Amino acid sequence: MLRDFALQDTCGALQDPWSPQLVALLGILAWLRGSALQETIAEDLREIMLTGYAILEELYPSTSTDPSLRTPKPD
Repeated sequence: MLRDFALQDTCGALQDPWSPQLVALLGILAWLRGSALQETIAEDLREIMLTGYAILEELYPSTSTDPSLRTPKPD
């Protein structure tokens, strides 16, 4: 009985459009921060994205042509 409960699909039709990667990322951020507040997650996600862009810019400097996506390089 517990197995059937644990394996049931808890995501209704409203959640179907969300990719599993996005759901996992948001869950990890909330879990690591200990908070599911949207503002907290949005701040963390913004910092993570800026760091990712900076890493990609370092690895592939010629591929980033949009200056709005670039972050200042640390001194």
